[in-house]
Amino acid sequence: MHNGEKSGADMRDIKFHVIEYAALSEAKPEKSERVNQDSHLEFQKDGLFVAIVADGIGGEPGGEIASKLAIAASKEVADRAPKTQPLQEILTEMIETGDTDIRDIQKRSLQYKTMGTTFAGIAVRGNEFASANVGDSRIYRKRGATWGCLSEDHTVGAEMLAKGASQQEAAKKDHVITRYIGYGPKQIKPCEHRLPIKSGEIFLLTSDGIHTRLTDQELFDLINEQDSAETITLKIMDAAKTKELFDDATVVVVKVK
Repeated sequence: MHNGEKSGADMRDIKFHVIEYAALSEAKPEKSERVNQDSHLEFQKDGLFVAIVADGIGGEPGGEIASKLAIAASKEVADRAPKTQPLQEILTEMIETGDTDIRDIQKRSLQYKTMGTTFAGIAVRGNEFASANVGDSRIYRKRGATWGCLSEDHTVGAEMLAKGASQQEAAKKDHVITRYIGYGPKQIKPCEHRLPIKSGEIFLLTSDGIHTRLTDQELFDLINEQDSAETITLKIMDAAKTKELFDDATVVVVKVK
């Protein structure tokens, strides 16, 4: 079995939908100790489903600690969330709680004063859906033939593109993140979406170890509605590995039935 593999399904009818999900995470192959700085969460309780990918900031001490802290904070928030709490509020609380927890560690240890993590999360309850991201982990949605990225990359490269730079120029700065959890509350404003959800939709959450290896079109082509979430996850990871992973890689697939 692959490191980090997880799959499952909520077989209860959540008003109209059954959620099927699978997740897979692998450390960068050449890491001598194979410390994976990516973390992920799939959570279900009382009709609420949450999926999150967190990628510890590369090159900084404690990246794996930061991503784990963000996931632990998110699980705690989801577990205590009232049934009437709006989904976007839940995701915002997850981000803010994770930021507080990480900054507490930063204040106590100079070794970890620059640690941080990305966050890409979705929440589903009944026919409602919300998403939020900070950093460069991504959230994609496939509805029939419609395919798109709901998240926004918070990188110097993305800012350069928005100002008219070429793809080649911007690509040199794609790895420089401008927003992340652990950077402080004034710098973590997330990209957010609220929208109704329909049966047949497929959501894909990835760390940059996946979407820097595979283009948006390649990811789209690997998603077959007839496949299980687990099969799609395996296909995507295997395809990324054929192009040689240069970073830790995590993919979460969520199917709405």
